[in-house]
Amino acid sequence: VSTQSTGVDMRAVRAGTWRALEELLKSGQLRGIGVSNYTVSHLTELLEYSTTGPPSVLQSEYHPRCHQAVVREFCEKHDIQFMGYTPLGRQDLYNKPIVRD
Repeated sequence: VSTQSTGVDMRAVRAGTWRALEELLKSGQLRGIGVSNYTVSHLTELLEYSTTGPPSVLQSEYHPRCHQAVVREFCEKHDIQFMGYTPLGRQDLYNKPIVRD
């Protein structure tokens, strides 16, 4: 799968990056590998070429307007710790009664 603007095969880029991180993990230089902002399709793809198992953690946007239920279910099924974050630029979110109270 390539991006139309650059022609770069992003699957190959992700796989190459993952393989490099796996080498560091195998050598003892890392204790775990995490990913961020991956979708279920990215995680499924990663599981196809990973030789060390799933990532330890997925960090992804998570707040009352972005529940990520499907991604969280996938993570639970595959023993991937889900870590949510909220962008700081979402100030209007903090003014909502459900969040504030």
